[in-house]
Order: sequence, then C-alpha cells, then structure tokens
Amino acid sequence: MHTHKDELVIEIDEQIELLIKEINASPNTQQQDAFINSFQHMLIDQLMGPFGLTRAMFDDRDGGAITSLHNFEKGVVANDADAQRHENWQRANQEKFERGDYDDRLDELHDDMKSADGKYYDAYKEPGSEMPEGPRTEARDHVVSASEIERSSRGHLAQTREERVETATQDDNIVLTAFNMNSSKGEDDLMVWAAKPSTKDPSKTNAEYYELDPKAVADTYAKAKKAVDGDQKKAVFIKQGQEFLVEGGKAAGKLALRQILGLLLKDLVQDLVQDVRYLVREGFNGAASLLEMVKARIEATLLRIREKWAEYLKEGASAGIAGFVSTLVTLIINSFVTTAKNLVVIIREAVLSIVRAIKMIVAPPPHVAPGDIAFEVMKILSAALTLSLGIMLEEVIQKALEAIPLLLPFAATLAPVITGIITGTLTLFTVLAFDRLKNFLAFRNKQLADIHRGQTMGFLKIKQTVLILDGAYQHIIITTETLRTQFALDWEEVKEAKQTTQRRLDNYRQSVNSLDDLLEQF
Repeated sequence: MHTHKDELVIEIDEQIELLIKEINASPNTQQQDAFINSFQHMLIDQLMGPFGLTRAMFDDRDGGAITSLHNFEKGVVANDADAQRHENWQRANQEKFERGDYDDRLDELHDDMKSADGKYYDAYKEPGSEMPEGPRTEARDHVVSASEIERSSRGHLAQTREERVETATQDDNIVLTAFNMNSSKGEDDLMVWAAKPSTKDPSKTNAEYYELDPKAVADTYAKAKKAVDGDQKKAVFIKQGQEFLVEGGKAAGKLALRQILGLLLKDLVQDLVQDVRYLVREGFNGAASLLEMVKARIEATLLRIREKWAEYLKEGASAGIAGFVSTLVTLIINSFVTTAKNLVVIIREAVLSIVRAIKMIVAPPPHVAPGDIAFEVMKILSAALTLSLGIMLEEVIQKALEAIPLLLPFAATLAPVITGIITGTLTLFTVLAFDRLKNFLAFRNKQLADIHRGQTMGFLKIKQTVLILDGAYQHIIITTETLRTQFALDWEEVKEAKQTTQRRLDNYRQSVNSLDDLLEQF
C-alpha cells in the first residue's frame, strides 16, 4: 500500500483482480455465448426429459402405477383388472349377499364342532358352558360375519371370491353358540350387536338377554378379527409387493432408458446444432458436402458412444434406482392421499434429483472440488424444485391454450413444449444464480483471506517489535547489572586507594612534624 497525489492506492494480486472483473463486468461476447450454450443444453434436457421422452415412455395416471387400498376405496385404480375388482366390490355392497358357497365351505370344514373332550361349548359364554342337545351344526357362527368379509374393500382388492370364503371359514372365525342368539346376530358386527338393546326385551342389551360373558365375547371377537384382518392385510401386501416388483422394475427400466436416450439425443442434437451453425456460416456447397457432413456426424456419434458408454450406463443405473424408489414412495403416499398424475411425475423427478445429489456427495466427479460439492447439490435440488413448479404449471398452460379455439387441437402438444421452455429458463437462471453466488463468496473469501493475511503480518510485526524490545530490555538489565558490579568493584578500589592515600598523607604529616621538631632543636 502506498500513497500518490494524496490518494490511497491498494495493490491487489491478479487472482483478486480477475474475480472483481468477473463479478462486476457487463456480459461480454464470450459470456453471452456461454449463456446461450447453457440455455440450449438446459432446454434440450427439459424437452427430452420430463416434458418429452417421459410423455412417450410413461403412462402416468392419478394414484400411480399400483392401486393402494385408500385409492381403491375412492375408485382410483391403476389398471383394468383393479377397475373390475372395484366394480365387483361396489356390486357386493349394493346387492343382497349370496352365501351359498360360504355355507358349503362351512359344512365341508366344520361339520362337527365337538371339542377334544367330546363336548360342545358355547364360545360366547363363560368357559365350560355346554351347548344343549339338538342340531348343533345349525348354531355355528361366523364371528366376523361372512357378509362383512365379502363386502370388505381389502377382500375385493387383493382376494378372489374363493379366498374370501377361506378367510371367512377359517378355524379362528367359526365358533358354536346358541341357535337363537346366532339368528338374532345375523350379519351384524358382534360387538355392535352385543351392545344394542334386545328386540325381545329392550330393557336389556343383547349380551344381557342371551346371558353372554363379556370377556368371552371380547376375546373371541378379538381373536377372529385379528385372524381375518391378518389374512386380508397379508393378501394386500402380497398383491402390492408383487406389483411393486413388476411396476418398480418397469419404472426403473424406463427411467434408465430415458436417461441414456436423453444423453445420446442431447449429444446428437448439440452436434447437429453446431453443424447447422457451420452451414449458416460457411454456406451450402452441394449434396456431396452434405453427405460428407452426415457421414462425419455419424462417425463422430459412434465414436462418442464408444468413449462415453460407461458414463451413459452409470447415469442409467442411477436413474433406474430412482425409478424403483419413486414407485415405492408413490405407493406409500397413495396409501394416505390420492396423488394426481402430475404429482406422480414430480415424485419421480424429485427422487431422481435426490439420487443425483446423493451420488454427488458420495462419489463426486473428479473435476468438482470438495468445497464446491455443497453448491452442486444445492443446484441439483433447486433445479428439481423449479422443475416441479413447471410440471404443476403445465396443466394451467394447457387449459389456457384450450381456451383459445384456434389452439385447442394443439393444446396438449404445445403445453409441454412451452412449459419445458419456461422451466428450462427458470432452471438455467437458478443455476446461474448459484454460480454467481459461488463466485461472489469466493471473492469475499479471498478478501477475508487477504485481511486475515494482513492481520497475521501485522501481528507478526508487533510480535517482532515486542521481541526486539524484550531483547533490548534484557540487554539493558544485563548491562546495568554489569555496570553495577563494575561500579562496586571500582568503588572498592577507590576506597582502598583512598585508605592508601590517607595512610601516606598521615605518614607525610608525621614526617613533616618530625622535620619541624628537628629544626626547632637547631
């Protein structure tokens, strides 16, 4: 730092000067070209990604590719087979319950309800309560009624009629009880029926009128309910598990293929754009030159595929994982709420971005510095957020286009293109904003580093001055001690010389006095 003509001048190194120019300079031709190329790449990504190849490869629908129980009950199904199951379920709840096959299977499996000790016990009364003589087979009861099982949503989603019959007639759901009690219960839920006033004596509940044991009723009901629900939940789990493996595999394969094809087409389109630029700049010289250009382009494309096939496969593998996971996430979400088809796309693209972000953290590319990983992850996630907003915007754009009679036939085709352009632009500006922020922070970090370096130098100079002063102080102390010692020695010598001089003076006086005495005698 120095002054010149009363002005303060700060000297900076070349790196800081470059950063300042990059941050503050207006876009030059190189920056504009870079922006145009970035916009081109981003636009190609969008039109060949969720707004392009996805439309051709994925048959997205409300609720996703697997029918959840929540969606089934609302009539939102993933395929024609589940649509037929839903229709059968609705019919079962509207029509009279036909129980012929249920009773036939009951007779086949439970023709004799005799206990191990040869006696017949009433399951709803105190333990040890025997059944009276009579047609005991007529007193068999479905604890969870056959009609409830036949009309259940789980049963129709995941079981056939035969499987529902097996669920209803399993051992834990069939018990003996009094014939009149069984007739009174009918198709009602056991616990609800037991708490109702009796039609024969309204002053008592059904449980009281038929002298049922509350604990025996509750225990028998809980055991049967657990067995029936367990069967049906298991059936739903098996059905959805099998469909998840199939649909997840399909989604993984399609998303991997989309990623690989997208990369190939992106490289090809970019090369074709360069060829068109060359033709515009150099002019068209006939069919021969065009054929040579096409041949060169094909050879260059094949060469690029040979060079980058491993990279394509890695990107395809990560996309495949994302497709598999997104299918699971969509199924889980649809177990609670029904997702629109656009939300299914958003989930898939969001999971793909998350997988890319994790890949960036776990195995970053060689050219990415460790300090830039966080920025790259934020760019990926921000681009995914922008993409999600664009997907939600697509339906709005399509409806707006449909409102224009002239554009109505083309609305479904134009909406993805327009949305892709808007989304690509927003994504590009988001990425550029992060790059700008990264450069700004790099500049600020450089400033802070310089300040820290200046402070360190100042501290070192102060420390050096302190050391010099300390050395001078120590030198003064030593010198003082030396002078004090020397002074003491000299002082002793002076005192000794003084004493010697005094003795000599005394001797001299004595000699003078003796001389005076001698002269007086003469």
